[in-house]
Amino acid sequence: MKVVYPLHPLYGQDLPLVREEVRGGERHVRVQLAEGCRLVPHWMTDAAFCSRLTFGLHPRCAWQALLNLHALVETLDTVGRSPITIP
Repeated sequence: MKVVYPLHPLYGQDLPLVREEVRGGERHVRVQLAEGCRLVPHWMTDAAFCSRLTFGLHPRCAWQALLNLHALVETLDTVGRSPITIP
């Protein structure tokens, strides 16, 4: 199963398919990595779909909005889970 969505960290890799799953009403594929399995949205393996995607020169979301979202997610983080960090 090849990941063809260019913004995914596994982009370009052809990985062994473990199984297909439906999560939250959406199709996913579980692929095998050296360190274990990873769930990938099925559309990210669809070459025809991903070939129609376009990426603009200007972001559609303001940096401050992303920072605000990050702060919100941090407040929702549950006990026992590691905090989310932005490198």
